[in-house]
Amino acid sequence: MGSDSVTIDDNADSQINVIVYRRAAQVSGSRLVCKQPVFEPGFSASFNSLIATNRSISIENNYGYLNLAATIFGNTTAPGITRIDLDDDGNGCHVVWSNTVESMPNVVSQLSLATGLEYTYTASYNADRTDAWYFAAIDFTTGNTVFQSTGRHRHLLQ
Repeated sequence: MGSDSVTIDDNADSQINVIVYRRAAQVSGSRLVCKQPVFEPGFSASFNSLIATNRSISIENNYGYLNLAATIFGNTTAPGITRIDLDDDGNGCHVVWSNTVESMPNVVSQLSLATGLEYTYTASYNADRTDAWYFAAIDFTTGNTVFQSTGRHRHLLQ
């Protein structure tokens, strides 16, 4: 995160945390900046890298993805993507938004600072047991899904 901080997730049992540390060789005070729990207890896991800017972090929830069987016959994983920002004084952090609609079973999402969109692949639960995957764009400011495409159909969401 810029030249001052580094962030990780701890994949703790029950509920994972996003943790930010000061990265200087010598720091005054605690090296720990913050530890922010994310997603629902008992339904949180992350297998992929965090996305980090100088002050913001994005983490996706991969809970329920044990193998490809988790996403067949209309099934998907627990939803969730969360943005966390460092506090203005640099001594803590807070959740900016949580998108609890989109499921990203095991995807490496990407953020474009130029567009302000986080690009990812999502999968939706389907009662008819069809397997639907979408290319999606999440607004990094609001957490809202602004675009989805299955390849045949494109949806600009309002």
